[in-house]
Amino acid sequence: MSDGAQTVWQFTVHVLFNLVIINVYCIHMANDVVLVNLRVIAKLQPGDRLQCCDSKYFGIDRGYFTWLWRWIKADTRKITLERLEDTVFEANKVGQDKLTKGLLQGAKSGLGHLLDTYHTDPTTVARLETIIAMCDGTVELSL
Repeated sequence: MSDGAQTVWQFTVHVLFNLVIINVYCIHMANDVVLVNLRVIAKLQPGDRLQCCDSKYFGIDRGYFTWLWRWIKADTRKITLERLEDTVFEANKVGQDKLTKGLLQGAKSGLGHLLDTYHTDPTTVARLETIIAMCDGTVELSL
């Protein structure tokens, strides 16, 4: 093998190795985001709203002007429900370990509080009930 071909080969192996490392890192980081977000969901209380449009991590909106901030940031129920579905779907996909199962069960409590918050919106309630069923693994959504 000539020096030029060997250099190209070494460069190709180096690039492929780095791509694998980056891919593993991204998967690990995505799993961390899912676990953090499940913990945040579990901390929801009645009347709370989930803040999720301006960060990869969920937040909890509490207070008098929550509706105003959500309106300004365009943080809608639709976005919230989509992020919840994505989070629970990813949690079911990546982990059937004890930790993830425990966090999914804890998230069911917070999702139940969201049911109370949005009890007057039948579509939101139906979607939340489906997400709760996904936490049990009884419903699979193909996102």
